[in-house]
Amino acid sequence: MSRNQRSDSPSSVTWILPLLVLGLLLASRGCQSPGPGPGPGPKPSQVCLLIVEESQQRTPETAEILVSSELRTWLSQHKHLLRIVDPDAVDSSGNPPSVLDPYLAWRSAEANRSVTLPVSLLVRSDGSVYLGGPLPGSAAAVIDWVRANTADQAEQPRGSR
Repeated sequence: MSRNQRSDSPSSVTWILPLLVLGLLLASRGCQSPGPGPGPGPKPSQVCLLIVEESQQRTPETAEILVSSELRTWLSQHKHLLRIVDPDAVDSSGNPPSVLDPYLAWRSAEANRSVTLPVSLLVRSDGSVYLGGPLPGSAAAVIDWVRANTADQAEQPRGSR
């Protein structure tokens, strides 16, 4: 076989499964299972930004958002978490990983069934979804969306605390 040919033999792809499992395990930390249910309530100060996207259909625009250092830095500076998951992901038992629980609960509501992937969800620390919808079109737009929908104390005008 020449150096440019791809090998589809099982031995050449067996390393992928452990990496996927590791990624799912790491992704499941931080977004807990849903609480009593989504609702508006007060804006949360810290959230898990859960991005659910079909990795097989990833567009260049979505890829740019997912790898954006600007987005990751801003989320980290504001103590928000980021989790990215494929809705078809399964754990070692063949079940959806717990990181998908908020998405599955949100998706079960009639109003959310028609929203197409990719979606972004703001998940509270108790696992309930504060807000969800289509993924904004750029990293800057995602930051603006998170900023507008969280009670970030660091960005309040002086004297408003």
